[in-house]
Order: sequence, then C-alpha cells, then structure tokens
Amino acid sequence: MMGLLLYCGLLISAVFLARNYLGRRTWEALLLGSILTCCEGVLMVLALGSMARLTPRAVTAAVLALTIVQGLVALFHQREELPVMGGGLRSTVVPPAFWLAAAVLAAALGVRLALAWLTPSDSWDGLSYHLPIVFRWLRQGNLSLAGWPTFHRYLAYNGELLCAWLALLDGGRLETAKLGQVAALPLMLSAGAVLGRRLAGAVWALPCGIGALAVPLVLVQAGIPYVDLVYGAAFAACAACAVVYDRTGRLEFLAAFAAAFGLALGAKSTAYLQAPLIVLPLWTLWARRDLRTQAFVAFLPLSLLVLAVGGATYLRNWLEHANPVFPFEFKAAGWTLFNGPLSPSELLVEVEQWFVSSPLEWLWYPFRERFRGAVCYGTEHGFGPLFAACWAVFPLAAWSAWKSRNRAAIFCAGLVPMTLAAFFLLQPTREPRYVLFLPVLVLAPACLALRRLRGPARSAACWSWSAGVVFSCLGGLGWLGGEKDYREAWAWARAEGEIAAPAFYKARFNSLGQAWAALNERLETGDVVAVNYSELLLPWAGMPPRAQVHVVGHQAGTLPDSLYGELPQEWMNLLDSLRVRYFGLWEPRWYPGQDAFEAGCIERFPARFKLLGRWEGGMGKTALYEIVPRP
Repeated sequence: MMGLLLYCGLLISAVFLARNYLGRRTWEALLLGSILTCCEGVLMVLALGSMARLTPRAVTAAVLALTIVQGLVALFHQREELPVMGGGLRSTVVPPAFWLAAAVLAAALGVRLALAWLTPSDSWDGLSYHLPIVFRWLRQGNLSLAGWPTFHRYLAYNGELLCAWLALLDGGRLETAKLGQVAALPLMLSAGAVLGRRLAGAVWALPCGIGALAVPLVLVQAGIPYVDLVYGAAFAACAACAVVYDRTGRLEFLAAFAAAFGLALGAKSTAYLQAPLIVLPLWTLWARRDLRTQAFVAFLPLSLLVLAVGGATYLRNWLEHANPVFPFEFKAAGWTLFNGPLSPSELLVEVEQWFVSSPLEWLWYPFRERFRGAVCYGTEHGFGPLFAACWAVFPLAAWSAWKSRNRAAIFCAGLVPMTLAAFFLLQPTREPRYVLFLPVLVLAPACLALRRLRGPARSAACWSWSAGVVFSCLGGLGWLGGEKDYREAWAWARAEGEIAAPAFYKARFNSLGQAWAALNERLETGDVVAVNYSELLLPWAGMPPRAQVHVVGHQAGTLPDSLYGELPQEWMNLLDSLRVRYFGLWEPRWYPGQDAFEAGCIERFPARFKLLGRWEGGMGKTALYEIVPRP
C-alpha cells in the first residue's frame, strides 16, 4: 500500500507542476502529470537497474526527492490568472447524468482494486512471464534476463518496469507489482477527457474520460499484471497530446507526445500500430509554418527522449544481435531486413478463433462479444455497450468530423481505420486487448457528433451515455462475479479477512495448484526448482516467491543460452550443476506427451528422484519430485 501512496504523491506533484509552471488547466495538467510520472518511473528503474542499484531504498529516495522538487517548483510558480484546481470542472455545466456515471465508475474501480489487492497474483501471462521477470529483477537488483527461457526477455518491457517500480516503492513486495497497471488509469482518464474537450467542448470532457475508463476490459486489467492497459493508455495519451499541439502549438505538448510515444513503444513491440500517430503532428507542421523552426530545433532532443523512454530493448537487441526486434525476423515486400531465429507466423495465431470464426466478423463483434463461444467479458476482450453504440454510429461521426474540416477531429476518426489496417495486415495474433486504445478513438468523434443535439434529444443522449458507462462497469464487475474462483475468494475474504494463495490456486488451477501448494509447504528460501514447461512459472517459486526457478528442456532451443540436456545423463548432470532440489513435471492437457522425455529420465535414475505427489485434473497431469543429492 505504501508504494501506491508514494506513487500518488509523485503524481499529484507532477499535476500541480504542469498546472502552475506550464499554466495548463485541470484535464491537460492531469494528462501531462500522468505522462511525466510514468516516464519518471520507467527511467528511474532503467537507471538504477543499469547501475545494479535496484533496491527499495534507492527507488523510494528518488521518488521522495522528485516529489519534493516538483512540489517546490509548482509552489513557487503559481499563476494568479488560473482558477483553483478543478475550477474548470465546476464552472462547466455538466449534466447530472454524467456525475452519476462518474460515481458508479469510482465505486466499480474501488471494488475491483480492493479485490485485486486481497487476491493473490492472477492471470496466465502475468504468472508465466510478467511477474516472474519482475521477481527476478527484484531478487538480483538489476535488469539482466540472461538465460530466460522464452522470447519475452527480448521484448519491450515498460509495463514490467512500472510493476517493478511500484513493488520497490512498497519495500520490494512482489504482491504490489500485480497493480502495476494502476499507473495507467489517470493516463487513460485524462487522455479521453482531453480528446472529448478539444473535439466537442468542455461539457464532453468528463463523459469521454469516464467512458474510456469504464471499458470492461480496462476495469478487469486494472487488477492484473498485464501490459495492454499501459500500452492503450500511452497510445491514447499520445493522440491527445497531438490534438492539443495542433490546437495550441505549445512545445510542451509536442514533448509530451514524444514521451507518450516512447511509453507505448516500450510497453509492447508493436510499433506498426502506433505509427499512424505521427500523422497529425506532421500535418500540423505542414499547415502551420510558424511552428516549423521550433519543431526542427526540438527534433533531435525529442527523438532522444523517445529512445530513452521506450527504446532500451530495441537498442540492446540491435547492439547484441544486429536486429532491434530480435528474436523475430522482419520482412518487407519479400525482403528480409532483419534475421532472427523466430518468425512472427510461428506465434499462436489460432487465438483469433477464440473470438471470431473469420476476420470479417470483427466488424459486428462489438455487438456480441464472445470468447470460446460464450458471450462474456474477460482478461482478453470486452469493450462494452457504450463502445458498441458508438461503433454503430462511427461512420456518421467520421462524416461529421470530415465535414467540420477540423484536423484534430479528422485525425481521431482516421486513426481508427489506419490502426485497424495495421492490426489486420501486420499483427500475427489478434485479440481485442491489443487495441485497447480503440474505444477512446471511437468515443471522441461520437462526442463531436452528439454535441450538436439540443433539448430533449441532448438530454436523452446524456442519459444513454451514462447508462452505457454504468452497464460497462457492471459488465466488468460481472466478470469477477462470473468466475467461480473469484466468488470463492470473496467469500474467504469476508469470512477470514484474507485469501490464502495455496487455497486460491488450488481452486483456480486444480491439479497444478495442488502441486504448488505441496511444494510451498517444503520450500525454503534459496531453494532451486526446475520444471519442464515454461508457462505459469511464478507459483513454482513459492507463495510468497522465495526460490529460483529454471526451465530445463531436452533439446536445443531457438534462443541463446537455453538450458537443455539431449541425453538422460546430460539432463541429469545439468540438474546437478544447477543445484536443483525440487523438480516439477507437468503434462498440460492441451500438449499430451510434453513430459515424455523427462518422465523417461526419472525412470532411468529412480534413486535420484523421490516422489512427493501426483495430481490429475483439468490442467493435465502434474508430479512433484525431490532430487536426492548425488552420493
């Protein structure tokens, strides 16, 4: 909890700095402050990690120092002509319907984050690599991922950096890292509000902001250690800064555009999705000659800012492998520009079938959001009824933007087809969560179309919008209520005041959770655990994590320095060299025979393996062994 309080203190000081020093009003000050705070967190962890000084004391001291400095600068640069903070909100006649929707959203977020805080770390990708990577950083005090078993060690990791930052601010508690995406919530809220205000007027700032934040997928992901919310919020913030720069020509918004672009670039290795964002700044400079000299002088510093905030992994891959997107090869027009051991086409492309049976169905997917045949929301999808309504009228909203001859409005509406074209042409795996910025881009032009309404039609539109926000919030919370494991967890929390991780994982992962619980009872700090499968790694380290986990294969991997033994004796010698005490053997239900080689090795050396338990269930077959030391 202390980590979140320190983060809030830094955010507040950054917002007041943007308001007082730069003279921006409420929503734009929140936007600039949110971008600055996220960039400070990323750069702080990068700098301390490069010096092997990634400790709670160092990070806390840096945050306190920044908070004090920003607060003092804001204090001594107060502008008398600006109203008090939030005065712009009070002076704007906001329909009561929107305040009601905002109150429901605040309550929904409170419930979601409270349950996330009480519940052990969850989500497939979070337990597989997001949190294990953060745990390794916290344990070793630097950012090295040498020997990591999967290709994720080479990908952009700003999301993980923010998770590690919050954990270090909380004394190094890994449990706090699961709330790393909370840092993106003010970013998403302010980006939506700024777009609504600049396109449709001050009245539509609040509804567009809460509409962006009330997306069910945003509510769900706010409490799990994914990175899609960080990417989507940074994308939306980048678009908002581009719009404000177009309207004002203020250099600080061009700098904020570069910083937000870097945040998104460093959160996911999908630069092709955000490439269309540069269209509006270029269009602005083409139309406004008075800004060209200023932008030309700032080009190099802002390019360095983008690289500093989001280019660390790309630069490292370039220096080590002459390929910024290593380990993937990169082709264009049939030419191989960068060589790599993996092709993007080798990724799990069939996940698209979980949502639609053909790519054309994405056009009407918002009206019936399905996952594996069931109509529901979840960690991978769920844009909600408000998005569906705005999606239905998006062609009309885009036409209104075009008729207005407003560069910013045309840009926002045009971003939708441009990013979707990149999504369908270049994205190897297609899930709604990868375009979590899309609701903001659809809601803002809808606000532009709705602002023309007057009288009863306007009132009906306001109440309908608020109803969409409320139902979206209920849909996000409904996912929690629809999951049997979360209902049981909530009952445990009410009865006992806490949710025990072993019991939660037993309920959620059945046979695999039973193996984790059995291991947790025996595990001591500093033990070494080996497993045969690279998914869901974190619970193998204990609850709370306290052991080192290795993935030991039986054939050479496509990545450098992978751990494997092709022959039984080589495999056994490798376990001994790693000083492995426990071995977890997992045969996933969806990959029968995954454990065949390891099971044969165990039969080959029966005296070296002591069986601690076998379990079978929906996750497949799991066995836990204690390795007897070599005589």
